[in-house]
Amino acid sequence: MHLFHTVVDLFTDVDGTDLEAHTPDTHMAAGGWDSLSYPGAHWAMDFKIVDNKVSISDNYSRGLAIIDANYFDGQVVANVKCTDLTNQLWVGIVFRASDNKNFWVLELGWSIDPDDCWIELRRVLNGSYNPLDPTHTVYKKVTIEPNTWYELKAIFNGPSIDGYLNGVLQLSMTSTDHEHNGYIGIVGYDNEIGVEYVHWWDNFYGAMFKGGGDGDGVTPTPDSGQTDLQKKTETGAGDLDLTTSFNKDFQLLEVWFHLSGQSSNPVTITFDAKEGAVYDTVLFRGLINPGTDVPWTPEAKCCFEKGDELRIAWTNDGGLTYGLKVVVEGLFRWHSMLTELE
Repeated sequence: MHLFHTVVDLFTDVDGTDLEAHTPDTHMAAGGWDSLSYPGAHWAMDFKIVDNKVSISDNYSRGLAIIDANYFDGQVVANVKCTDLTNQLWVGIVFRASDNKNFWVLELGWSIDPDDCWIELRRVLNGSYNPLDPTHTVYKKVTIEPNTWYELKAIFNGPSIDGYLNGVLQLSMTSTDHEHNGYIGIVGYDNEIGVEYVHWWDNFYGAMFKGGGDGDGVTPTPDSGQTDLQKKTETGAGDLDLTTSFNKDFQLLEVWFHLSGQSSNPVTITFDAKEGAVYDTVLFRGLINPGTDVPWTPEAKCCFEKGDELRIAWTNDGGLTYGLKVVVEGLFRWHSMLTELE
């Protein structure tokens, strides 16, 4: 079992909310956003949330905001677009940042000339970078349109850094610069750019990130139709002693219990490690109130490797029936896979 950190922000807040006053949907470190001055500028930039999206306010032309993620290796994914192409615009995701002068950025840029649109991966060091130095910057022209959402994804594991556009690898670099910095963020030029969501995971399975998801080279999107549903059923009037495993690395989200009557015996959820009993861990042990669906949610992220098992046990007091649903999510995919026991 592993504990890992994640940031998920869908920017669900009242229109006009300053990004700094907004609380991310999920952030294990409970940190918030900080708007900072962009390198070369002399004031902090201003981001606003409108229609569950974030953009630079009308008062400024450039913006940089970071959030403390505390880990060096991982991936950042965001949906980005430009809404009104009257000038050259760009927007990007920031990672391995220590402050507003030292960070990496994966940037998508629009030009009035459709043949001059680009994707760029660059390192900013002490507030500057050399666009002609391949150890600082890699660049590629791409075909993109205004008023269209695009998925940017940066994957960084040790010295390896990759940039993806809509799940397709576009740029790669090898660098140890900023390798031990841990902030992530967003950056953009002009107030007509938008960011729809930000997802970040730390990386404890470096090889998994190289495939863009679960190893198949495809990053599923919310409406792609790709799902990982697994269902098992379990009902009974006797003792419960269920051991179940999954066919890939997964995160345990919640377990639902239902008992037909009062029981004096506790329900126990145990992590059975594939490495052996010495690594086994009791995740939960407690009494369940009868007659209602009672959820249990881990206090911290519980992530498992393929081959690990969950054991759920309960001794029947006599004459009771039970129902159970276990909800897990395959790591680094957009869709949940469910194991239902009814």
